[in-house]
Amino acid sequence: MIPYDTYPQFLGRFNTFGLMVGLGIVAGAWVAKRHLDANGENGDQVYSFAWWAAIFGIVGARVVWVLSHPDTYLDDPLSVFALWEGGLSFFGGFLAAAPVAYVWLRGRPDVSRRVFLDGTSLGLVLGLGIGRIGCTSVGEHLGGPTDFFLAVEFRGFAWNGTEATLNGTPINTGTSFHNTAVYEFFLLMGLFVALLFLRRRGVRAGFLGGVAGVAYAILRFGLDFLRVNDNTTLGLTGAQFGCIVLLGLSIWWLRHVGETDDPRSEVSPATEDEMVEEHDADAGESGESDEADSTDEPGPGRGRSVKA
Repeated sequence: MIPYDTYPQFLGRFNTFGLMVGLGIVAGAWVAKRHLDANGENGDQVYSFAWWAAIFGIVGARVVWVLSHPDTYLDDPLSVFALWEGGLSFFGGFLAAAPVAYVWLRGRPDVSRRVFLDGTSLGLVLGLGIGRIGCTSVGEHLGGPTDFFLAVEFRGFAWNGTEATLNGTPINTGTSFHNTAVYEFFLLMGLFVALLFLRRRGVRAGFLGGVAGVAYAILRFGLDFLRVNDNTTLGLTGAQFGCIVLLGLSIWWLRHVGETDDPRSEVSPATEDEMVEEHDADAGESGESDEADSTDEPGPGRGRSVKA
């Protein structure tokens, strides 16, 4: 069993939940930047997107969480603003950040949508995994009692005197139970490593984003069956309904990536003619053969691969 007690403060000064969420955002943005840089894009632009996506994402994540757990805030409505106590919905944040991505990309037509999706997917998987450490620290996403070897054994709850519960029942010291935040951390780290492996294999641009969506939808859908403190409709949590939508969209996207090339990697006829003229001029000056160089240039219509 994993010893488990909650410490909302880090080093007696920093809030653990907020610290982990912040670190997740920074790490995710850095990974996304590295990916864009490696694929010929200006990765520094990601930081401007990450800033706005973080603001809107956190607001959306909090709103959806509060709406799905209204009883928690009836006695103290102002606690809605106490983000340091935990309570963020991934799908709420995703829904709020998606329009930000759309607007951001509309203003940057030179950025490959597929490379951008792959980079942000890598960053999101890593960042969400780090954020789950914060969820663990404030006692969120708990499941039922179990003897599973990765379960947590309750050692105490130190959160402003609040009592920890499982489905409304106080948790006694020594009780072991599922903690899906812990499980999700390990699964997300494994998914991140798998995506890095695929990246090094040189898969098509856009493929990583689709794989990340399919994998997370399946993993999260299964894990939510273990949770006991979440409200359900027709036996499913709100996140599980979101997983169904995410799975469908991700499968559609993977088929789309497999059937089409990245339009950002195609060369327009006018631009291609200019490139040929420049190449002929350079070849004439250096005495090099046109045929020797032309075999090294990628032709129009090829999909952009993901570089390691």
